Amino acid sequence: MNFRAIIGVVLLGSFFSCQKPPQPEMKGPNCNDTQTKYISSEISNFKFKKGTYWVYIDSISLLIDTMKVDSVLGYGLRSYQYCPNNFHEIYVFQVNVQSDISAGSRDQYLLDENTIKLNPRTEDAHGFYYDNSSKIDSMFVYDRYYKSIVTSTHEFDGDKAILYTNSSYGFLRKDVFFGTSNQIKSKKLLIDKFIVR
Repeated sequence: MNFRAIIGVVLLGSFFSCQKPPQPEMKGPNCNDTQTKYISSEISNFKFKKGTYWVYIDSISLLIDTMKVDSVLGYGLRSYQYCPNNFHEIYVFQVNVQSDISAGSRDQYLLDENTIKLNPRTEDAHGFYYDNSSKIDSMFVYDRYYKSIVTSTHEFDGDKAILYTNSSYGFLRKDVFFGTSNQIKSKKLLIDKFIVR
């Protein structure tokens, strides 16, 4: 065998023997390197900025209440935990209830791909609005009609609440019942709003 050929084979063998073994990919199921999920156009309409507020009247107690976007906690593209090359868009904002400024009154809303979730950390990411939710054509709230209303039932502190929302104005109405009964405890209706996107 040619001397040069022998040297070439030895060098080639030593090159491959020095390479690190391939590392296993730390990815979860259904991951690929090009997947990027953005918030759907309907859900993205809920990207209210700081300064947005809603004014409600409780038709049971006649008390006036205000909710406002207190802070934006995070938004943009975030990497999936087990898919380092995959990204999804999230947007989180915190709403403060004016009548009770204790920490418990600050609700967090998470917008994630095609779902709006209420208090994801404390209430296990309860989804109350999906971009494919069935909708009521229109509803009269306080002094005007609103279109394309999504309803969602939510339980908290032993009571039951029914939320009425649409993607243009957010919460339109909130009915709260004692426990699981049909006895109404509160009915908040939207009377004024200032929306900033």
